[in-house]
Amino acid sequence: RLPARWLFAGLLTAGLAACDSAEERAAGHFQTAMELLEAGEDARANVEFRNVLQLQPDNVEARYQVGAFARSRNNLRGAVSQYRSVLELAPQHVPARRELAEIMLIANALEEADRHIEVAFTNAAEDVRVRAIKAAVDYRIALQDGTSTDAAVEMAREVVEEDPTLTSARLVLAAAALDSGALEEALAQVDAGLEQAPEELSLHVVRLGVLEQMERIDDVGAQLQRMVDLYP
Repeated sequence: RLPARWLFAGLLTAGLAACDSAEERAAGHFQTAMELLEAGEDARANVEFRNVLQLQPDNVEARYQVGAFARSRNNLRGAVSQYRSVLELAPQHVPARRELAEIMLIANALEEADRHIEVAFTNAAEDVRVRAIKAAVDYRIALQDGTSTDAAVEMAREVVEEDPTLTSARLVLAAAALDSGALEEALAQVDAGLEQAPEELSLHVVRLGVLEQMERIDDVGAQLQRMVDLYP
């Protein structure tokens, strides 16, 4: 019969080996996921990130990537759940704060959007995507409160000059033009945005509204047909 101390030592060694093995497997899944993500195989990468979470539920980056995949599939509920879990583990996580702010902006939950984007902006004011969403949130809050939108519009303008692909900032400029009655400028901003993101639904919706205000009936019909073709 083995002495008790030997049995305990054997169990401890086996336990440590299992831990090491789990960590190694999680690292392997994570590396595979990142390689698949870089190759554009996001669905397969998502499976690998979920495998990581089975082994390491507190892996912040894997959880963020699962949220990002959910959002890419328009599963906003799933994305919000994952992003909030990220913040429980890493409250200063800028990408999760930024994405949550944008989703809350879409949902018109301005108070929560503002809370997230302010944390992101405090930690990463140099991030142009953070500034784009901050401009959009600040603009909506200013409209809601009846205060000046000038600072938000100026930030959006600076963002678009730096990165013309960012739709949220472009929409601020279009909205500001609409609010001032400058319909041609609003249309120009939307069209510039569509050059960068031809399938962005929000831009198409705003374009339709601008054309209706301009009473360009033929163009309204063409825009409706364009949207039907894009979103059957």
